[in-house]
Amino acid sequence: MSRDTDADWARIAETEPYFGVLANAEYLSDNLDAEAEERFFVSGQGDITHVVNTIRGHLAPDFAPELAVDFGCGVGRLTFAMAGVSERVVGVDVAPAMREIAARKAESFGIANVSFSEAIPSEGVDWVNSLIVVQHIPPERGYGLLAALLGSIRPGGVFSVQLTTHRDARHMFELLRDVELARYDGADMQVYSTVPSTGPGQMSMYDYDLGRVFAMLVMHGFQQMWIEHTDHAGVHGAWIFARRAGV
Repeated sequence: MSRDTDADWARIAETEPYFGVLANAEYLSDNLDAEAEERFFVSGQGDITHVVNTIRGHLAPDFAPELAVDFGCGVGRLTFAMAGVSERVVGVDVAPAMREIAARKAESFGIANVSFSEAIPSEGVDWVNSLIVVQHIPPERGYGLLAALLGSIRPGGVFSVQLTTHRDARHMFELLRDVELARYDGADMQVYSTVPSTGPGQMSMYDYDLGRVFAMLVMHGFQQMWIEHTDHAGVHGAWIFARRAGV
């Protein structure tokens, strides 16, 4: 049985919303000051500049989306940067406290072309973006969310989403955190039961089958693709850039 990651993120949003987005000690609530907060949001500008340059360089030279979705928007780190590229951005996040902070920050920054929701728009999206988010969602649920995101993108639209695929020895410790009983035969481990060894508020990392994700992309009409490797403290993944075929 997988962890209740929605409960985890609700707790993180209430206690450490900035650190929950970027796990750096300067973003812990006790350390966060105006300068650290400015660095936090500036980092989002850097990430989105890279994303847009990659899209324009490899997929769509004239990339200028009307409606964009920031999936797992948190407090708006990427949402606000995306607002400078898109006519309108919807930040989607499961945690109400994250969405509330993001809405307040948008008002304080004077950014009027963003809104925040728990629901993924069903259609008409030109750009879906997500970074360091999908990796925290159990794949049994995450594949369905990815399908919904892909299905929301109109012909000619772009998908720029990072997810994780495997890990090395630096990040094996988390695998046993919630295991109560398991069988190991030297090659594979089968978990028989889990235990809530930690309460809500923990960050979990999950590995996705990249072949399955590529199959989903093809099934939804994404023919142009570009991929980059990511490594977050021993958790490796793929930053996928893909464009849906036009009409």
